[in-house]
Amino acid sequence: MRYPIFLATACLVAVCCEGKAQTDDSRVGPLGNAGRLAVRGVHSAPPREVAKALFADADVAYSSFPDAPLRELKRLLIEKAVLGFQHSGFPSPRVTIADRLDHLELSVEEGPRWTAGAIRVDGAKLLDAGRLAAGLQPDVGPRAKASAQSASCWATGQPAHLDESSRQLLSKRVEELLAQQGFIDAQSAVQIAGDRGRGVATLVVTIQHEGEPARVSDIELTGNKLHTRDQLFAWLQMPADAVVSTDVGEAIERRLNASGRFRSCAFYPAGPGTKPRLWVDESTFAPRLDQPLSREEEALLRLAAWIDHFDRQGDDLVLEGAGAGKWLDLVISPRDGFVVRAGSRERPRESGGFDVAIASSGNQIIVFSTNRRQMLALVADGLRPAAIVDLVGSDGKLALKLGVAGQTTKPKRRSTTVGPKLTAADALSIVRKYHARCSWEGPVLTAEWKGRRLRFDSRDGRLVDFRDAEGKLRLLTRKANQGMDSWFLETAAGEFTRRSKAIASAGASFTNVADDRRFFSGALEFVSRELLDLDVLRDNNSERLATGLIGLSQRHAFQPLDDFIFNETHNNSQPFQIPPAALPDAQGVKWHTDHKGLHIKVRFLRPNYADDLFAHDSRWWHVWREAAFITVGKTEHLQERLARLFPEAQSGPLTDLALAEAMLLAGLKEEAATLARQGLERISLEAFRRDYRDLLVPGGRIGSFLLTTAEAVRGLSEAETETLTRFLADLHWISRTRARQAVAFATELRADVNRPPAAALGAALDALWHATLEQEVISRLDAISSAAAQSNDAQQVRRRGLLFR
Repeated sequence: MRYPIFLATACLVAVCCEGKAQTDDSRVGPLGNAGRLAVRGVHSAPPREVAKALFADADVAYSSFPDAPLRELKRLLIEKAVLGFQHSGFPSPRVTIADRLDHLELSVEEGPRWTAGAIRVDGAKLLDAGRLAAGLQPDVGPRAKASAQSASCWATGQPAHLDESSRQLLSKRVEELLAQQGFIDAQSAVQIAGDRGRGVATLVVTIQHEGEPARVSDIELTGNKLHTRDQLFAWLQMPADAVVSTDVGEAIERRLNASGRFRSCAFYPAGPGTKPRLWVDESTFAPRLDQPLSREEEALLRLAAWIDHFDRQGDDLVLEGAGAGKWLDLVISPRDGFVVRAGSRERPRESGGFDVAIASSGNQIIVFSTNRRQMLALVADGLRPAAIVDLVGSDGKLALKLGVAGQTTKPKRRSTTVGPKLTAADALSIVRKYHARCSWEGPVLTAEWKGRRLRFDSRDGRLVDFRDAEGKLRLLTRKANQGMDSWFLETAAGEFTRRSKAIASAGASFTNVADDRRFFSGALEFVSRELLDLDVLRDNNSERLATGLIGLSQRHAFQPLDDFIFNETHNNSQPFQIPPAALPDAQGVKWHTDHKGLHIKVRFLRPNYADDLFAHDSRWWHVWREAAFITVGKTEHLQERLARLFPEAQSGPLTDLALAEAMLLAGLKEEAATLARQGLERISLEAFRRDYRDLLVPGGRIGSFLLTTAEAVRGLSEAETETLTRFLADLHWISRTRARQAVAFATELRADVNRPPAAALGAALDALWHATLEQEVISRLDAISSAAAQSNDAQQVRRRGLLFR
């Protein structure tokens, strides 16, 4: 018998409280944490994880305040537990709660567990029902397991998400998928129907009305200065009445990028109340779409197309560099990975000869050291090798970038992190920007400019070879590290397999010194020793730099980062989840770096992160939690809570600033302005000291990191410290001002080696306060205090982005 899950749940879920009688005015007191909750009767997940997940929920955490009513906390624990077990595939869990002497006891009868079955789409006429169903299923590949946990996916064969919140998220996902097909006005309904006898749930998507889809004629064009809308769409040759799906948008992007007339372009699908939009960034070093290309330019576009599809070719890319008594060669296979060999003597003829070598494939990177007879084998899910040879960088020079990249589930555009790079716009710039001298030898075109020589077959664009006398090897810093007199690049078949086998054979007897608990610091120390031996950073004081990094690593300065990586890579599952009643448009804190600095975008904070970052019950533990509650809209009794937690005589400007920022993020401009004005009245060194003293309370990751780093820096020599700070100043995502602050901070830390680490850190923070921080805090509090006079647009505030430079 099939019936809607949620009607059945309403009838079957029994929720009650039992135990000794409680008066209405009973308070939470010491019972407001996971350690005071015993969970009984659970078989699908560790009871400890259930308790931890319950108190990580924002509603439960907010109600765990010592003065909060105990009755409300118990009610929420039952309600959230039911939601959590429904989310785990149990349609009719029974949950009760009882008071014990010094804790609460949650008893659970899970009942039968249902799995996710088929996805059925009813009522589709013009839209692609198969594509809609496929879009609701989890991703495949390295992130499939994590994706299957998402409430907006329906993972067939896995425990079904039966809670109402997941159904709403699935409904939202259906709307997004319909919009991707161009049906922005479509109306749909999502239901979950269960077969009790089989223990299987079916996701039923009913298309009630498809509406009128978006057409090509509806696309808004922005960013264009050289082309009119008619010129651009006439060149695309797309009928004005064609339905605009994401496939059409991606096809537009591909065709415009391949034309060479645009440095970049982006298509944004239509949404509720918005039309589809196309943004273009036109190249000034290419003819307009309605103007002809020269024979050389047409050939260069074929070269760019061949490189864009290099991963489909059978060849590998071989790059060799030499100069200043050093050599390096690199073989890139977009299908398999890359291998690097380097040395400070004459290049050996055999592939297994090297001083240091790197073999990277999949999620594994192995570094071999011949001098030490050691290797470092690193394996990390979520990471993938990155090896890009940019044939024409921003200055026209070949640029080599090696490293690792974060794993993405669904890249917006087809891209690879291993392989050659040459955009069509960069290819055309060879003629019009760098004024290359071109010559023909049959079908082979040779282009020469500024010490570079590029040869390729104009018939299919196949690269013959490329030589650059001034190529760059980028290693973290803003400045390219010179040292190679020339680079030579060519294509060859089977080189990756041949050389990776030779390197593995040569290093078969090497000792593996990798330590999962020192993932970052161990790798940094190993590589720093090799760079020191090879002297590849000679122009940047490599000896002192490498020695300084090794010293920091050995003094455990990076241990908090190592702990974080270890916990992330060894946390393979989330056995129990409490679905929130509603999710913001984007979750949590997102960040990235670029040439402008470190960008952080905040939508909301998670209260339970306070347990990892700060000592329990410390000032900053409370600051984080209260800020998190504010960002998710939990502002009942806000002033009373803040007054109790942060008395005026004990508060400081950083406390006021952090809470005011959270209020501004939540759209509470008047409250934020009031708190900011209070913070301005408390600007003093002593108030600042009250803030940071609580930050250094032992037990929190932030405090431990600061103290450990301070002790490590104090152990460095003056020369090592100077070189490290100079290196810091060269990092492209840190401003010169921040670099100077770091220098002053490190200098004060080392001023008196007899001071205890906490005292030295306090003195350094005091110096930083007097130098720049005081004025920065005043400036930010001033800005917030005047925010109330601006438009009270909470949605714009929620999209707040911070730039640290």
